[in-house]
Amino acid sequence: MSKGISREASAFVSCGVSGTTYTLYTCPANCTARVPLVFITNVGGTATVNFQIYKASLVDTFHIVGGKNMTTAEYIQLSDPTGMIIETGDRLEIVATGGTVHVDALCTVIETFKPVG
Repeated sequence: MSKGISREASAFVSCGVSGTTYTLYTCPANCTARVPLVFITNVGGTATVNFQIYKASLVDTFHIVGGKNMTTAEYIQLSDPTGMIIETGDRLEIVATGGTVHVDALCTVIETFKPVG
């Protein structure tokens, strides 16, 4: 039996339009990903932030952090060495609302690609 090939990666997104869903990371085909860190910061103004996961296999969105009011320089750090596991087509998403939105986010992932065939 062949083992999967792993790689580490980081993804970044800057959210600048209120109410828009921004994709922070999408798990690629033939892959599972462990997400040990998500970091979200409000760069300026006041914003309400939602962090959610779209599960492709269920065609549904799950809200992990919902309606968090953040002032300038406030941040959210979700970290766990074991991380959450996501699968092919799953997406980490950020939605920020407010008058003048500038929310940045990053995540680290460890992707394991499954052999095909």
